[in-house]
Amino acid sequence: MLLLPLLVATALATDTPVDVLDPSLRERFIAAEASWESGRLAEAATGFTAITEAAPDFDRAHRRLCGVLLQQGLSTEAVSACARAVELKASVPNRTGLAIALIRAEADPAEAVALIDAVTAEDPDYLPGWEALCTHAMAVDDAARLRQCVDALAVRAPQSDAVPVFRALVAAHDARFDEAQNHLAFASQAGVDAETIATVRARIGARMSAAQARAPVVRTPQWTAMDLVPAGIVLLLIAGIAVLALSARKDGGPDTPG
Repeated sequence: MLLLPLLVATALATDTPVDVLDPSLRERFIAAEASWESGRLAEAATGFTAITEAAPDFDRAHRRLCGVLLQQGLSTEAVSACARAVELKASVPNRTGLAIALIRAEADPAEAVALIDAVTAEDPDYLPGWEALCTHAMAVDDAARLRQCVDALAVRAPQSDAVPVFRALVAAHDARFDEAQNHLAFASQAGVDAETIATVRARIGARMSAAQARAPVVRTPQWTAMDLVPAGIVLLLIAGIAVLALSARKDGGPDTPG
C-alpha cells in the first residue's frame, strides 16, 4: 500500500463531531457505539456499516467500523475501513486508527510507523498515538522505539495503565527481570486485563530463558594448594565473562481505533 498523504493542519487534529449527522442517523450511531462498548460486536458492526452506507462521507463511522472489525479478527477489512476514513479526513484520530489497523494486520509496517511519527509530531499530547507506537515496538521487538513511547507516555500520562506494562517490557529488554516483574505486578493491581498481563509475562519469561541459555556454565574447580594461584586467575576470568554476559543488551498496545 502506498503511503497516504500525511496532511498537517490544525483542523485535522480534531475528530468529526457526531452533530454533522442527520438526527435519525445520529441516534443510530450512538446506539452502535453503545453496542460496541457493551461487547455486542456483530450488532455494532451492523450499525456502523449502516451509517457508512447512509452517510458515506462521515469519516468517524468508517473508523468506528474499523475498530469493531479489528476486534472481530477481520484485519484486512479493518484496514480498508480505516483507510477510507483517512481518505475522507486525514485527522489525527483517523491516521492513528489506520496505523493500529496496519500493525494488527501485520501489513506495511513502514506506513504504520510513518503515520505514527507524523501524528506524534503534529500532536505530541495525543496519547493514542504514543500507545500505537508502543504497540508497534512491541510487535517488532524494537527496544529503542519502546523506550521512546514509554518515556512520552510517562511524562504525559503517568497514571496510565499502559505505562507499567511497557516499562516491564523495557526492563526485560535490559535483562532487569526483577524490575520487569515488579512493573507487571503493579500493572495487574492497577486493573490491566489478564490477557495483556499474560502476554507480557510470557515475553519476559522468554527473555529470561534466553538470557539463562547464554550465561556461561561455571564449574567448581578442583585444586590442590599448589594450584591456588592459577585457580584464582581462572575465577577472575569467569567473573569477567559473567559481567559481560549480564551487561549485554539485545534490542528486540493500545487502543483500538475509536
